[in-house]
Amino acid sequence: MMSKCSISLDINSKRKKISPFIYGNFIEHVGECIHNGIWSYDAVNVPLASNPVLDKVRKDLLQATKKLKPSVLRWPGGCYSDVYHWKDGIGPRSTRRVVENRFWGNWGANLFQGLKKISRNWFSPEESRQFCSRIGHDVGNEFGTTEFLTFCEEIKSMPLININYGSGTPEEAAEWVEYCNCHPSTRYGALRTMHGRKEPFNVPVWGIANEIYLENEQGHEKSPHAYGKRYMEFARTMKGRDPSIKLVGCGWNRGKWNEVFLKEIEEEYLNYLSIHQYLPIPTDLTQLMEAHHPDNETVYYTMMASPFEIKKQILKAWNNIVSVLGEQTHVRVALDEWGIWYTINDIIKTNYNLKDGVCTALMLMLFQKLSDICPISLWSMMVNSLGMIRTDKEGLVLTPVYLAFQLFTNHTYNNLLENIQVETDTFYSESYGQVNEQSATPLVECSATCSDDGNRASLVFVNKHFSESITVNLTIESFAFFRVGKIFELTGDSPFDYNTIEKRDRIKIKEKDIGDVGPEMKIKLQPHSVTVLKLLKLNLGISI
Repeated sequence: MMSKCSISLDINSKRKKISPFIYGNFIEHVGECIHNGIWSYDAVNVPLASNPVLDKVRKDLLQATKKLKPSVLRWPGGCYSDVYHWKDGIGPRSTRRVVENRFWGNWGANLFQGLKKISRNWFSPEESRQFCSRIGHDVGNEFGTTEFLTFCEEIKSMPLININYGSGTPEEAAEWVEYCNCHPSTRYGALRTMHGRKEPFNVPVWGIANEIYLENEQGHEKSPHAYGKRYMEFARTMKGRDPSIKLVGCGWNRGKWNEVFLKEIEEEYLNYLSIHQYLPIPTDLTQLMEAHHPDNETVYYTMMASPFEIKKQILKAWNNIVSVLGEQTHVRVALDEWGIWYTINDIIKTNYNLKDGVCTALMLMLFQKLSDICPISLWSMMVNSLGMIRTDKEGLVLTPVYLAFQLFTNHTYNNLLENIQVETDTFYSESYGQVNEQSATPLVECSATCSDDGNRASLVFVNKHFSESITVNLTIESFAFFRVGKIFELTGDSPFDYNTIEKRDRIKIKEKDIGDVGPEMKIKLQPHSVTVLKLLKLNLGISI
């Protein structure tokens, strides 16, 4: 039986402002994210950027990132931040020292030691050696503070710097704040000027520690009590150099970590409580070590239902904040690492298919709805390592995850319309990895946004059905639009189609005009697809 769907909304309904920072990204010295990803250490057959500060950034990558419009970019970690000393990455590049990647190099080695203990020969010794060297390249420090912040300026992205909590000191972090944000008359402002940048970079948001609750993290804190005490040392010292900065504390949705940490700190020294969530990350080691992604119908429907796991984690962290600090607090949740992660090899260089792009669109719809309590969401990572952009010596592969982000950053607006009703069939999904089974997930998802003046509107539809198209009966109350609109579609023949070196544009966003726009209309949604309908109010004389 064909699935049915009816959707109704009032275009003049109550609106909720959407945070612009839910479309952020994250980069780290791991795998090929920065090393021969963003920063080209080896010769490639593509032109490099003309900006002298970014002269080893690929021109095609720079242009693709600009089109992506990431609102936030976090760096240098992640786990690597807790072994990173910022002074290794400033000044003339010829004087910067190459350092061992003391986190990710050791992480790879420890992983294979652990595999030996369970007597499974997952990789040969040579394969193990190659994996460890690729996941934890030595760091040349050519992509340092000035390069990162210039990159952010070039792509118009707000920088978020995570300081070295694990092996650093409060004073080292404060000096970094001074180098980035303070007047040339200060000691480190003068050093920045000597390095060719007189005007401050004015980095607005700084993170203090990353996943510091993990035993393998440099500077591991055994208790949230201890972390809260030391967090305050960093926070006071850093804000002593620039009182305007906003700070991110390391949260964890396990046990009482969040509540204890929040009770230890002074509220004025915290702006965001961070959480991380990757899905599905198989808990079964055999599945995690697979060479390929699990492209089958069962996992497809699991991923179509997976946003509820992220929602659960955001709401849990928010409830922790409110229970300790009260409903009037200024502190919010920051999901400053989230992503899709299937196998261990994804951390070096991955690719995503259409299924993953549709799943990403569902996540972004969720973030739009929750951005009042979680105004920062950062995909992990931008390039190669778990990356939405994949590089090779000839060009780029822009994955469907990238295309899903592009749909939202280019074709949705910053006000969420709250009065929308969706009637649709549901589906059952099995558990896989860290995504639990669900019994009644809607087959069709819809959200609506509008511009500040209300003259432009955008409706996003997701058809989660594996193989069937669904026709939506759409009713728009208070309709006052041109009879012509535009439709943008992310779809394909199979949910398991990938863009590849051989066929870089197998999956792409398709655009078409629609001429039967009215208060009641039928919209046909292709299976496993994301569809955006853009509307413009009458008599404006401007384009969609």
